Amino acid sequence: MNYLKLAIIFFFCFILTACATPEEKEYNQGVDAEREGHYDKARSHYLNTLGINPSLAEAYLNLGALAIKDKDFSQAQEYTLKALELFKKNQTTIVSATVWQDQAALACNNMASIVFQRAKQAYETGQVDLQQKAHEEAKQWLDKAVEFDPDNELILNNQRFIQLWPN
Repeated sequence: MNYLKLAIIFFFCFILTACATPEEKEYNQGVDAEREGHYDKARSHYLNTLGINPSLAEAYLNLGALAIKDKDFSQAQEYTLKALELFKKNQTTIVSATVWQDQAALACNNMASIVFQRAKQAYETGQVDLQQKAHEEAKQWLDKAVEFDPDNELILNNQRFIQLWPN
């Protein structure tokens, strides 16, 4: 009986993969590489995805997340804002079991993270005016994220956390 269940699962995975567009296949290879910790390979797949379809917001979102990991916040911001723009424009996602608003919320959450890193840097260097400005901007991004996905625990926790950050 377990072999039958396993065979059915593999069959459906095969069918879903066979139905994927070329950009979805390339994107999924990037996701797999990222899950395995192969970030350069993932980045390459996401860029290839955009070569096939420059309107695929998820590729920009994931490139932005990789740039955050690399602490390249200007590149992260550029990719993330492009993803958010495309999610709003196209109002669609290729990520299964989710809606575009969930992905847009993640983009806003990532923007809050980028801005929060700037606030943290300003705090560490004693630049109070920049810290307060970045702190407020991070709050605004999290508010936008909640508007898109009001039940996302990660975003709600980030919203609570940023309230505790010194002003």
